[in-house]
Amino acid sequence: MAAGGDHPDANKRKREAAGRSKAPSKGATKRSKTYGAPAAKAEPQPVTAKDKRVAAKEMSESRKMKRKPNYNLEKELAVLWEKMRCDVSKENRSKLVTKALRKMDGKYFEIAGSHVTARVLQTCVKWCSQPERDAVFVALQPHLLHLSHKKYAVFLVKKLIKTRLLETISKLGLHKSSVLQYMATVIQPVLEKGIVEYAIVHVVILEYLTIADKTSALDVIRQLIPHLTQGSSVVDGDELSGVAEVPTKSKAKKKRSSEPFLIRIMQTREGLKLGLACLKHGSRRKKIIKSLKGQVMKLALSYYGCLFLACLLSIVDDTKLVTKVVIEELTKQLKELIFDKNGRRPLLQLLHPLCSRYLTPTDLICLKYRVPSLISKVLIETCIENVGELLRTNFGKDILYEHAFDNYHSSRIIRKMILDCPAFAATLWKKALKGKCKPFADGFSSKVVAAYMESPDSKVEDLAKSEAQPLIKRRRPCLHVG
Repeated sequence: MAAGGDHPDANKRKREAAGRSKAPSKGATKRSKTYGAPAAKAEPQPVTAKDKRVAAKEMSESRKMKRKPNYNLEKELAVLWEKMRCDVSKENRSKLVTKALRKMDGKYFEIAGSHVTARVLQTCVKWCSQPERDAVFVALQPHLLHLSHKKYAVFLVKKLIKTRLLETISKLGLHKSSVLQYMATVIQPVLEKGIVEYAIVHVVILEYLTIADKTSALDVIRQLIPHLTQGSSVVDGDELSGVAEVPTKSKAKKKRSSEPFLIRIMQTREGLKLGLACLKHGSRRKKIIKSLKGQVMKLALSYYGCLFLACLLSIVDDTKLVTKVVIEELTKQLKELIFDKNGRRPLLQLLHPLCSRYLTPTDLICLKYRVPSLISKVLIETCIENVGELLRTNFGKDILYEHAFDNYHSSRIIRKMILDCPAFAATLWKKALKGKCKPFADGFSSKVVAAYMESPDSKVEDLAKSEAQPLIKRRRPCLHVG
């Protein structure tokens, strides 16, 4: 063995020592687990069904808060809205409305687009003071066109139009004839382009007819009828002034474009009223009836379309044409009609016209709809001259109702008289409304009924409370946050 050389065993011991220095011992490993940093504790999982529901609700609330920046505000407004709808005094309701509007100030645009808070804002616009309503209108005015396309905001725009048109004319000192002329120039191209499905369009036209004089109303109806019958099929060689169809990729769109506009507007109550105005006051009923060829069943099975047919069967005296276009098509589908909740109504109208067993008060109001300026003026003048006597007779009050309570302008005058003159309110209630309040709870006359609950005189309110209050409650919709 060479001098100074390492012993084999010595080399082995060095290698083993080096290995021990790199690998931790079992004791060291155990100690690091025992004395190292403590591991994070897992959150306790819900065990009971109640715990799971609570956890799910908390998670849902957390997601809504992230998704909806105004979620907490929506909840606060929903609470205020429920209080507004309760039996509160006029003063307390005014305070609640003011409080809600303050919370919404600066956020009206966002509020108007939400399915929850849009209803709150509608209620506030209905009950707020005129300065508060003006502030809402000014804030939303630049966005009205955009809001008109929104699913929920459109109802607020409709309410603003209904509430501010006549007041705006009066407040700004405008000439009504100029306003009507301008509205006519706006409405006509809308109809020509076929933009007739939207409720906002129906509201604008009806508002125009409400304030129009006889000549203007008849002129608009005369222009409406050709537009409403466009796209219809041809009957007996009668060529309708249709518009050339624009080629589309969708067969459904092609089929829809071939429908008369009259069919397409029967999706809303306002659309129904527009169709009834043309049917009742137009001079071209035959053109309207012929345009329904092949579309009668579609009308009969829809909620508003069946009411249009019921009215048509009641007032049109051209038996031959009605039989050929309407009755024959209904006869072919009698079994389907008699088992359908809407389809049976035109048949029931033939058997028992305007029966309240089959038609709701709202339906009856729609069927009786007429353009105010086109109602017989002589009869109205006679009612005005003999209003005192009419209020005191059992049969005269019915004539007064048809031409005063259910008229746009006169119903508002009667409402104001109820609010301002307790003696008049008491006489009107005892002679005309007591025990017969239900038919008055819809349409323009509903404002007359509601006036008793808004009266500053507690005696007037007490007169009508037991009968009128349930009717007003019945008309109120529900609101849910979520």
